[in-house]
Amino acid sequence: MRIRVKPRTSALRILCIDGGGANAGVPLAALKALDERLGAISAWGLALGLSVQDCIVLVDTMAKHTFQGRDVSAFPLGRTSVGQRLLRGVITLLTDSKYSSANLETALKAVFGEARMLSDWTIANEMGLHVGFPVVTAEDTATLVVANDGGTGDPEDAVARQLTFRFSNPKMSLSGKPQIARDHRGTLVIDDVAYQDGGMTYNNPSALALAAARSQCPEKPNPGLFLSFGTGVGRMTERSSRSVTDLSGTVGGRVQKRKKRSWLRVVHRSSVGRVCGAFMRQNDSNREFERVCQHIRGGHCFRFDPEHDGPQPNLDDIADLQGRQRRAEAAASSAPEIRAAASCILAQRFYFELDSIPHYSNGMYHCSGGLHCDFEPGSPEQTALLHRFDQAAASFQLGSQIFPGPFLRRATRQSDSTLVRRVIFSVRTKQTEFSIEIQERPDESVGISGSPFTIDRLVQLQGLDDWFGGGYE
Repeated sequence: MRIRVKPRTSALRILCIDGGGANAGVPLAALKALDERLGAISAWGLALGLSVQDCIVLVDTMAKHTFQGRDVSAFPLGRTSVGQRLLRGVITLLTDSKYSSANLETALKAVFGEARMLSDWTIANEMGLHVGFPVVTAEDTATLVVANDGGTGDPEDAVARQLTFRFSNPKMSLSGKPQIARDHRGTLVIDDVAYQDGGMTYNNPSALALAAARSQCPEKPNPGLFLSFGTGVGRMTERSSRSVTDLSGTVGGRVQKRKKRSWLRVVHRSSVGRVCGAFMRQNDSNREFERVCQHIRGGHCFRFDPEHDGPQPNLDDIADLQGRQRRAEAAASSAPEIRAAASCILAQRFYFELDSIPHYSNGMYHCSGGLHCDFEPGSPEQTALLHRFDQAAASFQLGSQIFPGPFLRRATRQSDSTLVRRVIFSVRTKQTEFSIEIQERPDESVGISGSPFTIDRLVQLQGLDDWFGGGYE
């Protein structure tokens, strides 16, 4: 039996991926580039334990199976291209779906099985990971988060500190699980409530992810690492292409430039176009992430949203899946935010714990504790991480104090301890903030998980002042 213990002083880490239909492989390609920077230290397979490349292949296969046009050749009208479009449009209105849900169901069952649920035993549950996705009720467009811990959250106030759970009185089956079915249109029905794609309200679910994390760990409202990946944006049209030089007339020997107004420009500048444009900008995924980050204190927030080679592809465009992914991976490989995110991920694998309540003397609180690595002791990941830092001559820093390596000692490799380095320091008050950072490169220092700290905060999280065991409830 393996029992994983979550470090009490470490901060939460959030990974958020936008919805994008057939473009779902784009953020996975960026994750692959990030994974290559980390080497053997990290793996992103959450639910199934797959590698990033395996996930990309799986997503592409599901997209090609899902986005297949309905076969209307049996109808006389469906033998022409115009007739096919007309018939498919009518069927879309009648079935409330452009594509048949049977294709997606077949692909999902092939991977997950006939009766597997999100809350069933998975690699994510074993590792203590919370995985969720948004859904929207078909009746009133209320957004809920379906998670692998069996709960659905109501993120009406997504940036607030609490999350109200909507299963106050759910109808459960005899097995204790929600009753899941599909109606005659193929709409997902859970406990007699119909749901649809959550991307209609939260295509970038960053706010939902933050709210869900805060509901799970209210004592840790600020994540130490927040990664967000988009499915790409369309390339902006250059200003030079919007004007046409007219050589037929000159004034004083100077060429006049006359802008020809296309019908798209007319629509864009109309009142309807301005309102639609403002609405789209308000719901822009990148702007949404910026708003969410304003509610996070002291965390490291990174978002990567690559630019497509042209207009943004439609959600059901499966024409050039591999090409988009190659371009996204190439862009991510050289992106500064991916490099910074990789450094932050490595630093977040370390956390600090006090040995005991600091003692006060000569106007200072004297502290002693240990720097720990949250990888399993003696695991290949721990060995690779500590070896990497030893090769780079990395060191930990606390104010003016420097704690150098080597970190990969023989005792560390063979024992069952997560301890990497002992630390002794002093601060003036219990509320004085102090940061512990790791420096892998001379020009870059990144805070470890949970940094900055205070004595009061560490004592509270570790339960050092709960003399009768309250900290272990």
